[in-house]
Amino acid sequence: MSWTSLGLAIAGVLCVSSAQILFKLAAEGFNNPAAGWLDRWAQWPLVAAIALYAFATVLWLLALGRAKLVVVYPLMATTYLVVPLLAWWWLGEQPSARTWIGSTLVLAGVVIAVR
Repeated sequence: MSWTSLGLAIAGVLCVSSAQILFKLAAEGFNNPAAGWLDRWAQWPLVAAIALYAFATVLWLLALGRAKLVVVYPLMATTYLVVPLLAWWWLGEQPSARTWIGSTLVLAGVVIAVR
């Protein structure tokens, strides 16, 4: 795998992980029964999350064009480690020991799959 495809895949992982946090921020406003449909869909965290997902998809397509799927795909699983870290940092959600154990196992699987 080239450095370019690795960089594109890692950037895609970071974009998807950040979008997950933005979706979490948007969930409260989206589920507000007092808000109208336009208010629910036009809130900045939701719009930003959708745009970030679209950008991550472009990065993913570029990475797939430069590397084998069986090599790049396991890197996407690293979002299972990045999302809890971002949720802890941005939202103050303390991950449990089970989250850390599960994320570590996923990361170990990624390392095994990439080799």
